Amino acid sequence: MFFTFGFVIIFLQKHIIKYYEALATVGLTVLDLTTSIFVCFRSEQFLRNVKETKLLCITLLGTYSYDGRLREKTKRMLKLLEDNPPRFSVYDMYCLDAGILIKIFGLSTTVFVTMYNLLVYK
Repeated sequence: MFFTFGFVIIFLQKHIIKYYEALATVGLTVLDLTTSIFVCFRSEQFLRNVKETKLLCITLLGTYSYDGRLREKTKRMLKLLEDNPPRFSVYDMYCLDAGILIKIFGLSTTVFVTMYNLLVYK
């Protein structure tokens, strides 16, 4: 994505591609960023629901002290959530959550500003 954007800037400087081709590439880059924003948002929403489920399980276990089916199922659910926490990883390199979204924004704005400065001041 960023590599392609750099090539677009270089090709525009050397008049290898036209402006509408550059706009199409930038549009696809924006589409990729929007898709990654959506995926990070949905994964963060899911992880918050898991935390809420954990809190509900703990509340249920603290409120009801009798042994019954509800307590057994709650214990099993809490044990499952604590032993195997859900996590969305991309090729086991990094986990998707709201933090990765902030890092992507920081990196992308840095690259875009750098490439824009190269285009304008060259």
